Amino acid sequence: MMYERNRQTELQIDLEAMAYNYKLIKKLHPDKEILPVLKASGYGIGAKNVKKFLDKMKIEKIGTAFVDEGVVLRAGLGYDRRNYNIKSTSTRRYR
Repeated sequence: MMYERNRQTELQIDLEAMAYNYKLIKKLHPDKEILPVLKASGYGIGAKNVKKFLDKMKIEKIGTAFVDEGVVLRAGLGYDRRNYNIKSTSTRRYR
């Protein structure tokens, strides 16, 4: 017998907590560069909110899993920062 599942899931993202965490990491590791990895839509928070967060934190580089997500961020936001595609097709492990 199959059961129909109807789950209503809600994702809440606390941009203030993200800002706090980002600043804390920068403080703890001032000599390191941080590369936030984003989804094009920011998991539903919307591209405009993603851009506001990037601007507020003065984040100059981001990573995306797929090239098309970087394209969406550039086209939808006029995002002109450096974007790194982190998806690898290699099975080679790096240490």
